[in-house]
Amino acid sequence: CTLVNQTDPSCAAYADAAQGYAETWEALSYTEVGGSHYKMSFNARDSAYSLKYNLVWQKILQLDGPFSDDVFSTEVAHYIGQANRYGPPLESDIDGTRTVFATMTKADWVSWVAAMAPTDEQFSTLFHPVFDMANTTRSRVPLTDLYDTYTGLSFSGMIDFFIDRPVIGGVFARALLP
Repeated sequence: CTLVNQTDPSCAAYADAAQGYAETWEALSYTEVGGSHYKMSFNARDSAYSLKYNLVWQKILQLDGPFSDDVFSTEVAHYIGQANRYGPPLESDIDGTRTVFATMTKADWVSWVAAMAPTDEQFSTLFHPVFDMANTTRSRVPLTDLYDTYTGLSFSGMIDFFIDRPVIGGVFARALLP
């Protein structure tokens, strides 16, 4: 509201509601099972996680909330702990039925979460595997945004859908930070 000089009373009500929802999410989704992190959803297994890449907009827009700084540092540390050779998978196998995603990641999502890192060292630890994948993968296609975190290969079977896409601009996420 204050970013756009909005004085409408409903603006404050929306900001308060967002803060309340964020606090509820933080309280209900935090777990220390499988490493401290915020679960993918309230009813997911405690060890289930996902790359919460959209949190970066709070940093880019320099907002004071709704999420606490603890969310960023906790999630970044968890992603580093989950990383394979070419970065952290985009999500864990939530319920045992989506095993294909247990090793896949998206270059743009990893770039967004790397940009959230509180330190340069954490940023480099998360982002370097994306750079490494682009330089060492055997997949000789225009830069893919969906790839295997162990092999660096494009997602087989969907190769035509995940190459040379505008989302790859996410690799410049850190440049958007103040």
